This record gives sequence, C-alpha cells and structure tokens, in this order.
Amino acid sequence: MKIQNTLISILIINFNNAKLITRAVNSCLGQSYKNFEILIFDDRSSDNSIEIMKKFKNNQKIKIFFNKKKKKNFAALNAMNGYISIFKKSKGSIICLLDSDDFFQKNKIQKILKVFQKNRKINFVQNLPYIKGKKKLKKVNKNNPMSFWPYLAPESCISFRKKFMIDFLKVNKKYLNKFENVWMGFRMGVYSFFNQKFINIF
Repeated sequence: MKIQNTLISILIINFNNAKLITRAVNSCLGQSYKNFEILIFDDRSSDNSIEIMKKFKNNQKIKIFFNKKKKKNFAALNAMNGYISIFKKSKGSIICLLDSDDFFQKNKIQKILKVFQKNRKINFVQNLPYIKGKKKLKKVNKNNPMSFWPYLAPESCISFRKKFMIDFLKVNKKYLNKFENVWMGFRMGVYSFFNQKFINIF
C-alpha cells in the first residue's frame, strides 16, 4: 500500500476545552499529509465548546459526536470511553489520538506513517511530547504519567494500527471499567509492551 493511499483517523476527545479545541483541530487540518479524517467526541461539555465546534460542521473531513450516555465519576474512564466510541466509527487503518488541549506538529502524521510503512510488524507508536515553545517535555516526578517516558506516553502521543485497538479491546474487555484512575494511554502502553511490537520516536 502506498503512503498516500493510507487513510488516517484522528480521534479527538473534548470536555470543556472551548479555548483550545480550535487549535487542536486546526493542527490536524494543517498536516502535511492530507488523507485523513477527524472524529471529535464531546463529552457533555458545559462551556461553549459546542458553539465553537459548529464552525467545523461543514468540513467534510470532520465528524462530530456527542456523548448521550451518563458519565462516570472518573476523568480517565470518561476519556477512554469517548475514544472507544469514536474508534468504532473510524475508517482509517492507522489511528492517532489527540486530547483537545493538545495539538500536533505539522509533520506528525507523515512521520508516524513512515514508521508504520517501513516495518509492517510495528503496531504501536509513541512520539515524544512537546510543551509550548517546542521544548521537549522532561521527566518531572514519579506521579506524573509523563515521567514514565520513554516507556509509556500520554494519549496525544499515541498512534496504532486499527487491528491493535481491536485486539486491545478484546483482551481487556473485562478490565475497561476497572482501575478508574488509570488513563487509556497507560493501559495501551502496558499492553503494547507485553504483547506487541512498538517503537518510540524521539
């Protein structure tokens, strides 16, 4: 399969990030690689996120979904359920996750896709997160998920093949609503470490 023929699905989770959601979406629309779809899941925001997102409704690359189910009392579970919900609606063979308060560098998808194309055995990829000003994020403390780097990365730094997610959900089905404070990125990183081949991009 040629690189330009590969459809990428970018999954964005939003909750009360009206001030930042536009930046997140525009960072996807401005990618150097153009064959992608964007699926946005709004998790019952109480700010003006919905009004902000309405300006994207006519863009054919973007689909917006709203949570109509009762939320959990844990942010980690809510975010994971949101990602899973729109993953099931995605059509891409490669999936990239993005929280609405983060954004992608312009060549992110192009770089990630080249890694997958180069090695068909790689199913899971993590890229190093950056902070504002394009500085590499450093380890802070053992209680910060980022401090596990380079072994486990936050959701916005994770990309994977569709089959990887299908297998992850199947194997972890009975655990998805347990360990309420464990974020999806951590779960997927652990699963990948023990069950799949993966690569870190620095």
